[in-house]
Amino acid sequence: MMNLPLLYWATEVTNDPRFRHIAVLHADTVLQNFIREDGSVRHIVEFDAESGKFVQDFGGQGYQKGSSWTRGQTWALYGFTLSYLHTGDSRYLEAARKISAYFIAHIPKNGLIPIDFCQPDDCKWEDSTAGAIAASGLLLLSEILSGQDRLPGNHVNPLANAHVR
Repeated sequence: MMNLPLLYWATEVTNDPRFRHIAVLHADTVLQNFIREDGSVRHIVEFDAESGKFVQDFGGQGYQKGSSWTRGQTWALYGFTLSYLHTGDSRYLEAARKISAYFIAHIPKNGLIPIDFCQPDDCKWEDSTAGAIAASGLLLLSEILSGQDRLPGNHVNPLANAHVR
């Protein structure tokens, strides 16, 4: 998701729409197959080579299958925000908001971002890179939302009144 702006840029520079098409196709694939109902994000997904349909997901860099690797969360948060800026597609903005709401709700009281939001309490591994990516993505998202408490569809801005649990 974080590399997609390069494809959007390539279309602008070359006037070749194929690059934008590839970026949108990738964003749509991630939107449909990587974002869980609760706003957490899968890291690695296997697709059927013939049909292109979702087969299964793997834990990848996360603590275990079904967990929430924080760096992957932030790449999706920031990447969907950037894709929204390049396309104006509100589905990408909604995905960024959903992912950000999940991320914010799972920040520990000490404010240090764990490697995985599902890692056991006795595991103290942290990921400052995920924290930096989240901060950048959330700042950009907050600029887009610019003080709005609601967006079309009556969805609440996840950044309004955000707090650490």
